[in-house]
Amino acid sequence: MNVEVDTHVNGIDVGFSYITFTGCYLYAADYQTLDFSSGPGSGQASYITVENCTIEGGGVTKVAMGYGLCLEMPLHAVITGNHFTRAYMQALNITPRSETTFTGPATQMTNNTFDLTTGTPSSGDPPIVLKGGDNVFTGNTITGYTSNSAIVAMWNTTNNTVNNNTFRSIGGKTPVVVYSDSGNTLAPNVVQ
Repeated sequence: MNVEVDTHVNGIDVGFSYITFTGCYLYAADYQTLDFSSGPGSGQASYITVENCTIEGGGVTKVAMGYGLCLEMPLHAVITGNHFTRAYMQALNITPRSETTFTGPATQMTNNTFDLTTGTPSSGDPPIVLKGGDNVFTGNTITGYTSNSAIVAMWNTTNNTVNNNTFRSIGGKTPVVVYSDSGNTLAPNVVQ
């Protein structure tokens, strides 16, 4: 199953707001399982909620966009109480696409579980990728690993909070790695 909510309709940026997925079971898709596609400007999406869902990792056909949940920069998304399984690329991916000036999205990701021991076979990329500014990733439990490096990878981020998460059975991998970022809070996290 693949669900994509896109701001681009017939060449026009229309935007979307206040979309909620609650209590859903989203099966693994060939590409991304659930994708909110938005660009900055007049078509900017906002106030997305995904809560208490099971999101199987995408990329069944081993494609470059094999994500469980892909947030292409909607503002103020709330991702809480969900269960994620392993994906070919990322179980959770926040990306600005190619937009270098975009500073959002202020996504709140809390109290989710990531079971990286089941699901779609992985490419070895970090299973959780955060980009942009003012994101909060806290109170989550991550079990297992699929990455050749870190579990949570952060690129071009500012003022993100990644703390109070529990990492279990991660095989000595680095819980969080940061590339070219500033102003982030990365502790405390627990490794068991």
